[in-house]
Amino acid sequence: MLLYRSKDLRQWEYLHPLASGMWTRKENINPVESGEMWECPDFFKLGAKHVLLYSTAGKVRWETGDLDPQEVVFHPQRSGVLDHGAYYAQKTQLDAEGNRILWGWIPETRPEADNSAAGWAGCMALPRVLSLDAQNDLVMKIAPQAASLRGKKIATVGSQTAANGGLGIGPSLTIENLAGELLCTACTGAFSLTLADSGGPWWSLKMSQTGSGINLQVNEKSLELPVPPASELRFHLLLDASVAEFLCNDFYVLTSRIYRQPKGPLRAQLTEADISALGRLDAWQLRAISGDRLST
Repeated sequence: MLLYRSKDLRQWEYLHPLASGMWTRKENINPVESGEMWECPDFFKLGAKHVLLYSTAGKVRWETGDLDPQEVVFHPQRSGVLDHGAYYAQKTQLDAEGNRILWGWIPETRPEADNSAAGWAGCMALPRVLSLDAQNDLVMKIAPQAASLRGKKIATVGSQTAANGGLGIGPSLTIENLAGELLCTACTGAFSLTLADSGGPWWSLKMSQTGSGINLQVNEKSLELPVPPASELRFHLLLDASVAEFLCNDFYVLTSRIYRQPKGPLRAQLTEADISALGRLDAWQLRAISGDRLST
């Protein structure tokens, strides 16, 4: 990430690299695909640290650390992957309250011929608010403004729900038009949640404990994470047509593209063991963000 300076924004003087990384040395005709070249670099202050974001080799990576004000060189201390799914070309901005807002591009993962037949390709992810945790790892939450898209509440499950005979899972959790939102917590260990139509599973989550860690299987992709101190995980899922944005503990994120044509509404599938592992689950039907919403 090269640093330049200018007094008039016309004549520029090269200074030095602000940040550098280690190349994998995997040759490729396209240096971005091999990780040799970074795209869309973004560098900003967040809390007491500085953050570097960049896209390369099909993923967005983040680093947090300190900026040497004398040498103007970034020294990273923590790093990770911003989104383990279909997410690229990120950029951030400050909102009116000074929050750092992340925007990202959700690329297509289907063949080019399918994109041409559909007549469109690519869309924007929902905005995320960035912050740092106690370890200076990057934390992401869906911007609270997205809650304005919520329609009717279609499920509430908590420790008192079953005892009081309140709104539960069963047929009440039915998502119409591939537009819904789920917030839930579950004890670490064996847990699964599937959203399926009459044609079979649409989106699924399977959690299992593996030694000292946790394995999350989200559709066909797998995430490995340590057991959290509270022995409980928080899940946030937003479905919008072919897009599923999934966040775990506001840190592990996986955006999926699902192209199968739906066959009716989506219904939740949980066993009694899964329901007993739930701490709480809330679900909403979502309204379309636009009357021109593209869904196929």
